[in-house]
Amino acid sequence: MPPLKVPERFRNGIVRVAELGQIEFEQLISALQKAPACQDTRELLAWIKDETPLLTESDRVAIISAIVPMLRVQRNADVSAQAFARDVWDSLASAIPKAMSSLEKDLVITRVSLLIEQSSLDVASARINDVKREVERNFCKVRILTDLRPAYKKDSDDAPSDMAVIHNFQIGYHDGMSNHNEFYLSLDGRDLELLKKAIAEAEARASILERTLEKSGIRIHR
Repeated sequence: MPPLKVPERFRNGIVRVAELGQIEFEQLISALQKAPACQDTRELLAWIKDETPLLTESDRVAIISAIVPMLRVQRNADVSAQAFARDVWDSLASAIPKAMSSLEKDLVITRVSLLIEQSSLDVASARINDVKREVERNFCKVRILTDLRPAYKKDSDDAPSDMAVIHNFQIGYHDGMSNHNEFYLSLDGRDLELLKKAIAEAEARASILERTLEKSGIRIHR
């Protein structure tokens, strides 16, 4: 298994875990132990709000938003909570040494390992995202830039005789290591029609599957 790299967007949440007072942290753990199975982090945050009056809203959001996806990483890696928490410390100590220098290593490891052992953090949406991402590349964004490309006659001194409308299709994706990458495709009007047709067909098939699954009581996640 390659060294763990905690994404930048989750780092503040881990730091806040360590900065909580002991009473605040115990209140959070107690709330998570009592929390029911939730569909997503928003539902979980709404449930624990009244159970954690000593925590600020920003602390709750930062911590839960960081720990939920990291719990999935730990389970997929099939390592103990303690070992994973040590990897989290090593990653952050390397990435943000200044912020981590004021924190107690053993406290961070103990609290992170305790948090990722809470079953209420294993929300349904995180499990679904795991299934969606079990491919080599995961789509993250798209952009189409349209421009004109001139076609010149044989004599380059002449004005362009024709113009082509070109659509530069920019697709962004994350690889298996969560690194962002991009590639480009050149499309014309006929290509756009093919793309629209393929999307419409995929949406139609998805609707059929959703109607079928709803009859069996299975929840649908788009």
